[in-house]
Amino acid sequence: MDAVSGSTRLQTVWPFGVTFGPRVEASSLDIKMRQLGIRWNPDWRFLYNTHKTILGTATLHECGSAPPIYQMTPVLTEFVRTASDQEIRKFVQTMESGSDAEQNEAIEAAGDRALRPIASAKPGT
Repeated sequence: MDAVSGSTRLQTVWPFGVTFGPRVEASSLDIKMRQLGIRWNPDWRFLYNTHKTILGTATLHECGSAPPIYQMTPVLTEFVRTASDQEIRKFVQTMESGSDAEQNEAIEAAGDRALRPIASAKPGT
């Protein structure tokens, strides 16, 4: 996962070393950043890997530490939809160069912003 944009990079390795990928699934933030002309250096972080036999049975699972933006995955699109261009620029700057504490604070604020319209909606409307 890119610790700045929340995009994911996937690769499948079949038996005998045949590979498919890598391919990148761009997050809504990644797409918006490109629309705004924001340049960044992706900070790819390892999340997980599963080793399988030729019959498809899992033999080994590997896990990495998810970057703070991973927490935003369920609401990232809503954040991008409701945030101003300036808010997105500030968020990206924090994700790219902020301290861990600043990144966690930005994630919390962005999550609150994304959930605000959902929380204030009246049932049945």
